[in-house]
Amino acid sequence: MSRFSTHLTHRSRVEIVLATVSASISGLCAGALVSVIHQALADPARRATLGYVFLILCGVIVATRIASEILLMRATQQAVHALRIQLARRLLATPLARLRDMGKPRLLAILTEDIATLSNAVEILPVLFVNSLLLVGCLAYLVWLAGVLVAPLAAFIITGILVFRWLEGLALDDLEGLREEHDVLHRHWRGLVEGTKELKLSRARREFFLESVLAAAAHRLRLRFVRGMSAYAMATGSGALLYYAAIGFGVFVLSAWFERPSEVWLGFTLTLLFMISPLGEAMAALPTLRRAGIALGKIDQLTSDLSEHAVSSTLGRPDEVESTTDVASSKHVLEASPAVPATPPEVELRGVTYQYQGELGEPGFALGPIDLAIRPGETLFIAGGNGSGKSTLAVLITGLVEPDRGALVLDGNAVRGPEALEAFRQNFSAVFADFHLFEELLGVAPTQQSAVHRYLERLGIAQRVRVEHGRFSTLDLSTGQRKRLALVAAYLEDRPIVVFDEWAADQDPVFKRVFYTELIPELRAQGKTVIAITHDDAYFGCADRLVMMESGRVVTDQRRSELAAEANCWNDPAHFVPIRSGAV
Repeated sequence: MSRFSTHLTHRSRVEIVLATVSASISGLCAGALVSVIHQALADPARRATLGYVFLILCGVIVATRIASEILLMRATQQAVHALRIQLARRLLATPLARLRDMGKPRLLAILTEDIATLSNAVEILPVLFVNSLLLVGCLAYLVWLAGVLVAPLAAFIITGILVFRWLEGLALDDLEGLREEHDVLHRHWRGLVEGTKELKLSRARREFFLESVLAAAAHRLRLRFVRGMSAYAMATGSGALLYYAAIGFGVFVLSAWFERPSEVWLGFTLTLLFMISPLGEAMAALPTLRRAGIALGKIDQLTSDLSEHAVSSTLGRPDEVESTTDVASSKHVLEASPAVPATPPEVELRGVTYQYQGELGEPGFALGPIDLAIRPGETLFIAGGNGSGKSTLAVLITGLVEPDRGALVLDGNAVRGPEALEAFRQNFSAVFADFHLFEELLGVAPTQQSAVHRYLERLGIAQRVRVEHGRFSTLDLSTGQRKRLALVAAYLEDRPIVVFDEWAADQDPVFKRVFYTELIPELRAQGKTVIAITHDDAYFGCADRLVMMESGRVVTDQRRSELAAEANCWNDPAHFVPIRSGAV
């Protein structure tokens, strides 16, 4: 937890100082309170006066304790909030390929399980901090009261700490293994949710998954948890036993060995009994803090990985970009773009290649080299068989993944560097095949929300979905209807280039025709560049250009003849005439 403590101190220094002062006052007053109780029991004649002092000390202890806990609560929650947002920002700044390598189960486990574990630990930190200073105050009073007699008590405390650390060591392997099992269980939960249809179709597969996969992982997690927490229970119990032994040793042994007034032994015993509650709370918090430490280690590792790849996120390496086809002819390198242009820019892929990596690091599917120029305002269809590289080409065109070689070029300027790549992506709206539909209308101004109903009416889902307080009323729709909602979101973004990845694949024939013969022509009439990945050869004539993909390469790049371009939408592919790949 040292990194989190540093992070906490850096972000909330004033609150930490004030909380420390308040907790210190509370701890000192707690020691003084024990002294007052001790004196009142030893000297009945002063009880009335000491009673007023007792009330004042109680008020100060309660007030300073509340103040300290509130200040620490605000500081710790602020630090956790900042950590969440920082992690989210770094995740979004990390290249898509790296996120795929990390895997969704690991990311989800950290963003849910580890953050929740850390948050739970943070909730007990204020009480733990106050109790620790209270214990310090009581120990200070014991030293003042009994002097050298505290040395045997210190020996018991040190022995208890050593025993606790030994027993805790037995639990560490299980607690660390417990965290790894959470990753495995997250993966299986995801499989359960996403593979429900497949599991329902086969009883044998369903039972094997439940008994041999999910149940086995849950069983391993349960065993890890029980063993680890049992070791902590034994450690806590051993510490408590040694503490009671210290009280008994003082009362029954030290009192016989050392001549001290009975008032001293009374105060000694009373103080030790007063310390039981805060000491017990501190011991009970240790397992949670240890699990939080493991969770924070996972968060630190993810943060380090994300930071490393976010900082090194560039589109094309400088030596490779300069050596690829036609890049040297660019006007200059685009370092950043201040704003998204109102009219579509020209986008080019020059000598772009990209290769996936297998699970064991072996080379996977390779795309390219690709030379492709996309003219402003044109409608480009990308077609090809399954696995031909269409979707990979789409994420390359939009700048979501970095090519291994080659460069993206925007209006003649090579895009290089994370800031330029970020600015480049702002030209695009997209509905991908594996799209995610947000419930909220992200980034949509209230003035635009009035237009949403018109789009919903146009797409035939106004009876199913409404917009309420900037959110869709439901997402419980068919895949085709959800894609229509995603199309609404793309419309509202009003970007100069719109990309559709198999949008019509889940639509009925009526909406498929509306998409090709009405929606795309409307976007083109607005001057937007439209890029559509499609299998619907009956509608190829609705495009200005048709690019055919096969085995990761462009095998055909055609455009409509001048005669066909005069029509609104031609369905005869014969109107396409071949042109040189990459030319416009």
